[in-house]
Amino acid sequence: MSERSASGQAAAAGQKLAGPRAGIASAGDILVMKKAHPCGSSEWEVLRAGADLRLRCRGCGREVTLSRSDARARTKALRHRTAAEE
Repeated sequence: MSERSASGQAAAAGQKLAGPRAGIASAGDILVMKKAHPCGSSEWEVLRAGADLRLRCRGCGREVTLSRSDARARTKALRHRTAAEE
């Protein structure tokens, strides 16, 4: 079986194909962005996750809304929030 048909079968079965930053985030996670916010922080907390993400800067508290595709492109790392951080 060729790679093309195998990936097509996985997509037809409803399985997500693995890739970088595949499942971007859920509420409570911390996104580390490629570029820093003007306040100097590059960490953003996910407040709401849906078709778009509502984010709060961990440095100054500014809140913004980004589409999932923009967030995926601008994210360098994803850290899941631990119980100690809550």
